[in-house]
Amino acid sequence: GLDIRPETMSYLNINDTNKTLLIYMAGGFGDKIMFPRFIPLICEKNPENKIILMVDDCLSWIYEDLFKDIKNITIIKESQKSMIGSFMKFDYHTNITFLFHHLKLSYADIYIDYWDTTRLVSKSNFNLETILDTKKKNIVINWHGNYLNAHEYIRGMKLEKLIPLFEKFKNKNINWISVQKTFSKEEGEILKKYNVHNVGSTIDN
Repeated sequence: GLDIRPETMSYLNINDTNKTLLIYMAGGFGDKIMFPRFIPLICEKNPENKIILMVDDCLSWIYEDLFKDIKNITIIKESQKSMIGSFMKFDYHTNITFLFHHLKLSYADIYIDYWDTTRLVSKSNFNLETILDTKKKNIVINWHGNYLNAHEYIRGMKLEKLIPLFEKFKNKNINWISVQKTFSKEEGEILKKYNVHNVGSTIDN
């Protein structure tokens, strides 16, 4: 069977050839969006080996596009994981959040862009032109993640904390945009009062 427990994780060796590394998702959506930036570097460092990337079904279109020119990577959806271990064999496996460790990168490398995500805008059904204002500064806000996450209480804030900011710049040249996924009725009223555009429900469609 497929044993991908964290304690069994492993990685390619420096002299490996014709080996296969399975990379699978871990963490929240933010991790699943940010950590794959290191995958092109892994593929570049291991041209004689193969990489299998298993992703959430709803995110597969992103990586199918971003990595379409990389020859030694295969992308499969989470719903296809039964193929792993039976039709698709692997020698090593690791979750996405350990790529930074495997590559022995420093904190200075966190902000290096190993890929270009700008072309993804054209792949999405979301039209940026309907929300961006070329005559104003466009500022995007997101004040908390999924409240079902037990750790979210230390990573979020109350929207009301931003009211002084909205008030201070109320008549300034600013276009406020919210990408918040879920919010209360009260929070919705605050967004409406300060003319904050909310695109959280449609931006990743």
